[in-house]
Amino acid sequence: MFGGLTAALLFHVTSPLATLGRPLYSVKTNFISSLLIDQPFTFEIELLHEDSRHSKVTGRIVQNDEVVVVQHSCFGQETMANASLSSHPQQTPALPCVGQLPKFNGQATDITASNLLTYTQQVDFAIAKSPQPSTTKDVSHNHGWMKLRTSPMRTTGAHLICLIDAWPTHSCSEMNAPKSGTIMMWNLEFPAANHEDLGTQWFAYQSDIRKMAGGYAHVEANIWSEDNRLVAISRQSVDLAG
Repeated sequence: MFGGLTAALLFHVTSPLATLGRPLYSVKTNFISSLLIDQPFTFEIELLHEDSRHSKVTGRIVQNDEVVVVQHSCFGQETMANASLSSHPQQTPALPCVGQLPKFNGQATDITASNLLTYTQQVDFAIAKSPQPSTTKDVSHNHGWMKLRTSPMRTTGAHLICLIDAWPTHSCSEMNAPKSGTIMMWNLEFPAANHEDLGTQWFAYQSDIRKMAGGYAHVEANIWSEDNRLVAISRQSVDLAG
């Protein structure tokens, strides 16, 4: 099963353990091995801690007597505080009319895995800046726009997790390889703290490789709403040979 869908599924199961209405602030997912869609699996979930401000939950997916995914989520109640810091503005080019948006080239849409194809068909993509495999220029960035094709009745953290991981990986070695790498660790933070009114709006996505060496890549991304709110921060450790 696709990693983003696995993480979203586990979050969907564990999140009801938190106090209802408490905003989601972070989700950390460790992928131990791939979840097989054609074999049974079970969930193990637990409320680790809860007080007047925080709820911390954890969950695991177990398949064939082995843990395949572990996830920790933190929910926090907002408080009045004097300290504040404005984030840097997003650098993705402004969203033009949809008809003018550049789409994926043939190579980027050549997806052979059927589950990945089905998964990404639920999302509209538009590339603004992307790495080119035939150039010696900087290929560390991949910026653009994305949105859900169909608006859910209520947007949840699980929808955002699916949407964020649908964005294509883009490291140099992946550009000419049939595999797209394996995500080992994925950390998501949600500064916006409100995901219920996002619907099918476009999200700016600016992804940058912080370091790539020895067969591994460390990728960081910022996700912005149309009104320039920083919705999420994504950090992934990727095994390029996976």
